[in-house]
Amino acid sequence: MNEIMVKWAYETMELDKSADEKQLKHQYRILCKRYHPDENNSENNLQAYYRIQQAYQIVSQVMEYRSKYPPAGGGFAATQTEQKTYYTGKVIGNNPKVYSNYKKMQQRLDENARLKEWEEAARKKKEKKQSEECEKMIKSRKLPSESEREKLEKVKKHMEAERIADIISILIKSGM
Repeated sequence: MNEIMVKWAYETMELDKSADEKQLKHQYRILCKRYHPDENNSENNLQAYYRIQQAYQIVSQVMEYRSKYPPAGGGFAATQTEQKTYYTGKVIGNNPKVYSNYKKMQQRLDENARLKEWEEAARKKKEKKQSEECEKMIKSRKLPSESEREKLEKVKKHMEAERIADIISILIKSGM
């Protein structure tokens, strides 16, 4: 694992690098409860939930590695000869399980990227369809011209005057 991935995992889990396994599990439970899909059913929370799962795996692997190779003089005790380099361009460590988990995480990240692209395309398609429907509605609706509006106002005023005149005539007949 590279340093950037480890830093991302610790930041995602909201932990210090000096945290122990007990703190990791406690924080993991808190974050899972906060972002669990049953609690908050939204795409952002679902993606955050998956990121928490990935970060938990990375941090637990780092802690496992540190327990096997305690620091000697401020760094890992594993020497360069003890580490194996898999063909990824990154030093993974001497645990092939870490490499397989790294590959799985990369696949998940690729799947998430494809999912985001698909969602973005679907959202754009939906917005385009909605805007086309709005344009059709606007074009099909005939708005009154200025002279038609003036005529309509005159008719409304005339009808209001007739209504008031009817009320006055009823009041006069009734003797008020």
